[in-house]
Amino acid sequence: MDGKKLTYPIYDELTTTKVIVNDLATEQDKHIQFRFPKSKKKRIRNKWAKREGNFKWKKVYSIIKMPGYLVVHSKMFEQLKHNL
Repeated sequence: MDGKKLTYPIYDELTTTKVIVNDLATEQDKHIQFRFPKSKKKRIRNKWAKREGNFKWKKVYSIIKMPGYLVVHSKMFEQLKHNL
């Protein structure tokens, strides 16, 4: 599926929306802090936020909506087919 574009039409009562499956356009990496200090002080929290060891990279799959088109990741498309 990497780099391939697949198009599936979804029919509504009035409009047709094409669903384009594209893994490269909709996959992003997000930087998430997973460890936090016990202290609630702002100065300590800012120091922890600067340390790279307190963060993880997480893959996020998004949906890009344009007039008449939906660009989705293959995992999101499976969920969409399951719900319809």
